[in-house]
Amino acid sequence: MGGIDASAKEDMLLDIILDNPMPAIVWVEFTETAQRLQARLGRLPGMEGRVEILNGDVKPNLRASIVDRFQGGQTDILICNPGVGKYGYSLTRARSMYYLERNYDREKFYQSLYRARRITSKHPVQIYYMLAALPGKAKPIKTVDHVIHRLLKDSAENAQRLTVGKLIGDL
Repeated sequence: MGGIDASAKEDMLLDIILDNPMPAIVWVEFTETAQRLQARLGRLPGMEGRVEILNGDVKPNLRASIVDRFQGGQTDILICNPGVGKYGYSLTRARSMYYLERNYDREKFYQSLYRARRITSKHPVQIYYMLAALPGKAKPIKTVDHVIHRLLKDSAENAQRLTVGKLIGDL
């Protein structure tokens, strides 16, 4: 694709999303990413009109209807911002979640993880972390995505050790 809107992580997401369990949630931080992704994902086979955005640009009185359409099967891909997604929404219809963009906010990240995974869940949710790397001579060069991933992983492991005394899962 190339140009100002080029994103290797977005391109990879488009390559793999239809090969993995649906429906899906894609977590992004930026409004521009959500809008661009909605257009791109909406052009995939069978996805026209089945991709919605749930972020801060959506009026609070409309958010519940977006969640209802996702849970009811009218939407197959929901693009969410963790800041909105943390407000108690149950998105248990999801079978896959993709983290395209993350930041250092542990609370938003943990809350986003548990939108699709509830005590009443009857199926596993596959989680994919999209981590960018730069080409290097001997091996890829890690980016800020790797730093954020490591911080969130370490924090989750520490919380598990403090609360249950051992690791009970992996990020």
